[in-house]
Amino acid sequence: MGKNKGGIPAKGGKANSGSRVSLIAGILLVVVALGIGGYWWTSGGSGGPVRGAKPAIPRVPRPATLSPVLFTGYAAKGYQVAKEIPDVLEHVMCYCGCDRNPGHQNNLDCFADEHGAG
Repeated sequence: MGKNKGGIPAKGGKANSGSRVSLIAGILLVVVALGIGGYWWTSGGSGGPVRGAKPAIPRVPRPATLSPVLFTGYAAKGYQVAKEIPDVLEHVMCYCGCDRNPGHQNNLDCFADEHGAG
């Protein structure tokens, strides 16, 4: 336990909170990259707006996300991020096709049910 030379935690020591921030930032970057890629793909790469796409609209009250323990792998990580930073996801427009659902207003809505895992 304790720290090794150089300030690195020894096995069994506490993990650096910086690694958690890096994980969250990395997952957020992936979500944004997927959103941009989805936008480009659905618009045919022309750079024009997606037909029928709606702007991200935050809900009041904010929808509850499903528990990450219901999922495994990357899906569990995605639901964990949605639980930790819902204020970011509710300002991101979703391109999964569920924008045609009148009840879907932003990316956070994807994590209020199971389709965020797909």
